[in-house]
Amino acid sequence: MNFSTLKHEGHSTIVGQTNAVYCLMDILQEKYPNVEIESFSSDGGRIDFKVLKRLKVFWTSDSNDALDRQIIQRDMSYFFLP
Repeated sequence: MNFSTLKHEGHSTIVGQTNAVYCLMDILQEKYPNVEIESFSSDGGRIDFKVLKRLKVFWTSDSNDALDRQIIQRDMSYFFLP
């Protein structure tokens, strides 16, 4: 991916930004295979199947409230089986 092609030209840039992040992850993992990249997420909102293909460690939330964690973990289990 050529990062210079990520122009918005009046359109939403979310797809371009997301693809750029995937590309950056791929480049970093190829260049530094022993570096572990972790994905931190807002209630699972930043984890998708393309991230799961690239990263070994991800956090479903940074909340440490026990009740919040139960709900978050349950909901995440529908997407990514334990």
